[in-house]
Amino acid sequence: MEELLRISDARQEESAVQVNRLRGYYLELYSGEIVYIYGRDASGIRRLRELLSGETFPVYGKLYLQGSELHRDDHTLRLTRSIYICRGGEDLLGNMTVAENLALISGGRSPFRLWSRDAAREAALHLLQEAQLGISPDLPLHSLTYAGRLKISLIKARAMAAKIIVLDCLQMQDEEFNTAQLGDLLQRYRSEGISILILSERINPLAAISDRFQLMNRGRDRMEWAGPEAVKYFTDVREKTDAQFPGTTAERRIKAAEPWQWDRHAAAASIFIPRESAVYLPDNLTVAQNVILSVPGRVARGLYGYINPAIERSAAARFYLDTGIDPGKTSICQLTYVERKILSVYRHTLARPQRVILEDAFWGMEREEASQLQTWLDTLPAKGIEVMHC
Repeated sequence: MEELLRISDARQEESAVQVNRLRGYYLELYSGEIVYIYGRDASGIRRLRELLSGETFPVYGKLYLQGSELHRDDHTLRLTRSIYICRGGEDLLGNMTVAENLALISGGRSPFRLWSRDAAREAALHLLQEAQLGISPDLPLHSLTYAGRLKISLIKARAMAAKIIVLDCLQMQDEEFNTAQLGDLLQRYRSEGISILILSERINPLAAISDRFQLMNRGRDRMEWAGPEAVKYFTDVREKTDAQFPGTTAERRIKAAEPWQWDRHAAAASIFIPRESAVYLPDNLTVAQNVILSVPGRVARGLYGYINPAIERSAAARFYLDTGIDPGKTSICQLTYVERKILSVYRHTLARPQRVILEDAFWGMEREEASQLQTWLDTLPAKGIEVMHC
């Protein structure tokens, strides 16, 4: 099989808030192959999609297309000629009919050239029948489901002679996979030598028809299975978890961590910190203002309420002293990601909760960042605050 795409050790520029960047990612894709990429926990899968569409280019690593290395000055043009991104309608015109969207494919037609509506309808009907889709060419595109728009995108990609089709399932709902048409269409295109790359943050039925299944986690490729083997593995894990720990995802994680303590935790005064808490900090406020934002009773009148400036300065000084963060960093944009994470937890500890429950506390962090956060978390029990991870 011909190697169509190779990504070698791709890394993207680091920033304080972008936790889902590529951090040494590898991928090989061959002709006539379906590869399912499953992104979990700040996976970087959206950054991968941007890389494949030519929107970004890695600051480190290499990118090859059909054995030829791509460079920053020409990668966008060369990628768009060979790769088509199916985004469930974003690549189509929602205010036009299915027939009108497919008519725009034909041989470099000028948008100012007159064309026959009947001829366009007949051509679209032929494409839909060839794909064995029961979709009327007269339907407005916006009336279709996300899965329906993906099918039209697939037809368009094939008609444009794409060698690689990237199927973006990141916004697709589970109920939209209850049709075999999408899978049949993908397998038909695979038999024609077209490669399919499926991007998703959940396990859906398309994984079962994939030749390879890659787990992507925190910007890296972690493991690979054959598609059916991956489906069986993750299904078994999910069924066991659901059977033992029914309830919401957060509850299942907490019960799995310390099941004998669950009732006490649920009833006690606890603060739950979501994994994305560092991103939620209001960046139009200073560090000091963020520190005292969660002080009990302080949000009363107006948008943020009022607190004495002397108290605000005192609370900020205590924050810098307790965390070891540079006092010269007075605005949120100056903080690193792990420093934002510490602040997002610290401000809630001012209310002196009995415990802090952290969801995926080290999500998107390198080892040094995780160590810095853990060092600070280890100081909380001395203040009478129990730390729990889920």
